[in-house]
Amino acid sequence: MTHASHRDLANTDLDVLVALANTLARPCQHAAASDPIHAALALGESLGFERPHALHVATLTLSIFDQLVALRGPLHDEAAQPWSTPRSRVLLHVAALLHDVGCTITYAKHHKHSFDIIRTSRISGLDPRENMLCALTARYHRRSEPKSRHTPYSSQPACDRELVRFLASILRLGDALDRSHTQIVRSVAVSMAASTLVLTATAPTDPRENLDACIAKGRMLEKVFGVEVAARWGPVRPHSPGNRDNRGDRGHPDLGAL
Repeated sequence: MTHASHRDLANTDLDVLVALANTLARPCQHAAASDPIHAALALGESLGFERPHALHVATLTLSIFDQLVALRGPLHDEAAQPWSTPRSRVLLHVAALLHDVGCTITYAKHHKHSFDIIRTSRISGLDPRENMLCALTARYHRRSEPKSRHTPYSSQPACDRELVRFLASILRLGDALDRSHTQIVRSVAVSMAASTLVLTATAPTDPRENLDACIAKGRMLEKVFGVEVAARWGPVRPHSPGNRDNRGDRGHPDLGAL
C-alpha cells in the first residue's frame, strides 16, 4: 500500500485477517535464528508492507540516531545513556522497519495495529521485553505521545518508558523525512546551533512536505532532549554525500543564519 492509496478500509477482507493471524501464530520464516533485523524484514514481507518506505525510514532514523550519539556531549554533557547503546540501536532499527506494518490491516490507527502486530509476533533475536519495547516505539511513531493512561506503556518499568520516549522521538523524525513516501530525501545531517538541533535534508528539490512534518513531529524530541528542532533543505550537489549514501554531512556551514 502506497502513501497515495492510504485509506480506512471499513470492511477488511476476512481472508486477510485469517492469514495475518496465522502469520503471527508462528515464528518469522526465512530469517536468521538470532538476527532481529532479518526477522523484522521477513515479518514485514510476509504481511506485504511498503518495503521502500520502511527501508528508507530505517536508514534515515539510524542516521539521526548515530549523529545524536556523536552529539551526546553537547546535548547532555554526560556519558552514554541507555537510549544511545548499540542494543537500543537494534531495537530502533526493528521498530523503524515495522512502524507502518499496521497499514496492512487499515491506515486508520495503523500505529496501534503496528503495535499489536509486533507485540504478538515472535521476532527472532528479541526477548519478550525487547519485543514490547519495539512494539511501543513503533506505536508512538505518530499521533499521541506516550501517556500514563496508555496501559501497555504505563505498565512498563520507568527505565523502559524513558527508553521508548527517546527512541520513538527519533523514529518520528526519520518517518517525517519520508512523509511523502517518495524517498526524495537522500540523506540527513544533524548539527547543533546554540540550543537548536538542525536537520539538513539533502534532496534534489525542496522537500517542503517532509520538512514541515519534521517540525510538527519533532516536538516530542524537543521535550525529550531539551532542544528546539529546525529543518532545512540542503540541495544535492555533484559529488556531495547525498549522492552516495545516507550518512549525512556534519560540516554544513552558516548554521547561525537559521
